[in-house]
Amino acid sequence: MKKLNCVIVESELSKREHIRQMALKHPQLNLLCTFRNAIEAVHGINCREVDIAIIAADMPLRNGFQLIESLHNSPQIIVMAENTQHAIKAFDYNVTDFLCGPVKQDRFDAAIAKAYARVEQNRQWVNEEPSIYVKHEHSKKRLVIQSIKWVEALGDYVKVITDKQNFILSMGLTKFLSLLPEHSFFRIHKSYAVNLHRIETYQEKKVWVDLIELPVSRNNKQAFEVALKQLHFQHDVG
Repeated sequence: MKKLNCVIVESELSKREHIRQMALKHPQLNLLCTFRNAIEAVHGINCREVDIAIIAADMPLRNGFQLIESLHNSPQIIVMAENTQHAIKAFDYNVTDFLCGPVKQDRFDAAIAKAYARVEQNRQWVNEEPSIYVKHEHSKKRLVIQSIKWVEALGDYVKVITDKQNFILSMGLTKFLSLLPEHSFFRIHKSYAVNLHRIETYQEKKVWVDLIELPVSRNNKQAFEVALKQLHFQHDVG
């Protein structure tokens, strides 16, 4: 059983130690560190490969939900609180589980088991289909790369068109493209990037994807045609 990297974020020492002792009873957990507040935790989690983050909802300066919104990666998140008033909000953030204090060992064990199952499921998905995780609203969204048809710039946001639904993400087109394989996506216009594998027709200054017409700018036309030829050459060789 592969060990999972785990962190604990809790401002109260006694509660933090209580959770730490329960975590140490799980041989599959590698407890990387504990944090006293959300400010410490933001950098500590973002610079590490964390599988599970156990986060207290109520903390001074910045609360647990503000911390969740600041995370760049997508660990399984278990939220803790002294009462159930935070439960609905927690699940709005698509957390793995919610623990109401005082946290008991059996309830903690169940939350860890759920987190472990989700991590394993995500690993299987990654092995099956190349994908990326992006921040969408209050949670991390998994996007299968091949399901992305094209991407449209909307100022400081980007609209991602996929086979199943569309997403508005809080990042620019350039940043989003940096997450994707260069050989599969091409910026055909200042406002559009397209999945080269999904192009049905190309004619002069236009391409068609699922019968939708997209513009190809004059400045990008030559480089785009080269990218298409390289793609077709790879297919022919394959």
